[in-house]
Amino acid sequence: MRNEYFNGYNASDSLYLCYCGYENCPAGHSTKPHIRDSYLIHYVISGTCHIHFEDGDYTANSGDYFIIPPGKLVSYHDNGFPVSYYWYAFGGEEADAFYNEVLHGQVVVHAIHKEKTVQLIKECLLEKQKPIVNQLKLRGNLYLLLSLFEQPELSERVSAEQKNDLLIEQALSYIHHNYMKGLSVHQIAQY
Repeated sequence: MRNEYFNGYNASDSLYLCYCGYENCPAGHSTKPHIRDSYLIHYVISGTCHIHFEDGDYTANSGDYFIIPPGKLVSYHDNGFPVSYYWYAFGGEEADAFYNEVLHGQVVVHAIHKEKTVQLIKECLLEKQKPIVNQLKLRGNLYLLLSLFEQPELSERVSAEQKNDLLIEQALSYIHHNYMKGLSVHQIAQY
């Protein structure tokens, strides 16, 4: 069984959903070598996928994501048993930043928020049944899908000096947006 939705996105947007879908593949499923023009993330529901790039081979099991970046020759197949997965493809200038800064170029990532991943992709698939597609909802769901990838705590990613700069920036923004309320030093410190 295969269910997919191709979105009529605006390629000038900074981040956009290209397509998404679900497939329950019979044993022996494989793809021929191909090159994608957008990022493609699969979430494996059941079974195992073997992913082959020119520069290496990877395995994604049930509960894993596997990520195919654009411009890379890739093929994948099961291990002789049925496999099921959801997928979504996205592009835009923010897509490269996400892949490099959050995923750090990884191909296989273990999923933490499995049910939420499935729910969000199902919501995107439901959009194809509507007479007018809600592009804002699709973009929102894409941001939510990408936010499901765990990121290290702020303290692990930045130096003490960068953390102080960030806190000062946040305090200044708070003051800027709330100064007319008669802020006290205590309120600012509490924020």
